[in-house]
Amino acid sequence: MWSLRNPIRTGLIWVSVPLIGLMLTAVFVVLGDRVTASYYAAAKTPSSTTETLIALPGAISGAIFFLSLFIVPSYIAKAWRAWRSMRRLAEPGSASLVAHWTVNASIWAWFQRDLRDARDKGDGLSSMALSLCDLDSPATGIDIRVGEEGVQVGARYFALRGGRSSSLTAVSPGALGRDSAHSGADYLAFVSTFQGYSRSLGAYTVEEIGLIVPVPRPSGAAMQRVLDHFTPTAIADLEARDARRGRIGCLLNLGLLAVSIGMLAIYGIFDIQSAGWYGLLLFAAWLVWLVSYLMQVVVALVVGLGHMLRMMRAPR
Repeated sequence: MWSLRNPIRTGLIWVSVPLIGLMLTAVFVVLGDRVTASYYAAAKTPSSTTETLIALPGAISGAIFFLSLFIVPSYIAKAWRAWRSMRRLAEPGSASLVAHWTVNASIWAWFQRDLRDARDKGDGLSSMALSLCDLDSPATGIDIRVGEEGVQVGARYFALRGGRSSSLTAVSPGALGRDSAHSGADYLAFVSTFQGYSRSLGAYTVEEIGLIVPVPRPSGAAMQRVLDHFTPTAIADLEARDARRGRIGCLLNLGLLAVSIGMLAIYGIFDIQSAGWYGLLLFAAWLVWLVSYLMQVVVALVVGLGHMLRMMRAPR
């Protein structure tokens, strides 16, 4: 499971990162050329320290630019997937929409108070679920749309599949500790688990509430449709579909690497320039894909380390 707030704005921010890096690099290069040109025009040779200070800003911004070319595409792809899913859920009569309801401002405020109380008590809520503490409700309320593969809460999208930090295991009525009769709503919980291994603990599984949302009592039928849809069989199918997509992606990645190496080999043997350029472009695309995968692995390792530390500190 993973989440993203305002995919369009987030995507534009990530798109601007390499553009800003490229612009700063160009500015620093032009300024450096002009400064060194003034030295040479005066028949002076700048010292090595001066040359380093002149070249350093451009080198740093250039490194940021090239690094962003490998990191940014994965975040842009995630923002695009979230935007496409939210757009699909908003279509009238969408086949991927399971249920839809609106939470008014007063119920949402009560829900956020319950959420903060649960956070203070450490009631097994994920950081993704707690992110709703900062989601303000407009006067018209918060729209909640539950789809087959994700949940839209206002401007934030929660993916029920994908990501390596946790996976969806159950959807059930939830509770946050207060008397729900005063809030005027029930709670719907999306339970996720993380599986890890360590030498001290062995194989372990951490279960937490990946997402919890309020459901006003008049929308009880919508909540029941969600519960009826996300049966254990449907959740298992969702996980199998995600694993199948992962295998297809792995095969495509290896295929891309093989084609790029083949084209570079053709360039080396037959000296065909076009094959060499296309081979380099495909190899760069493969590197970007590989970095995206490695970043997901690193995120999973960090999340797993946090779970492991909490388990080691918990009383036995």
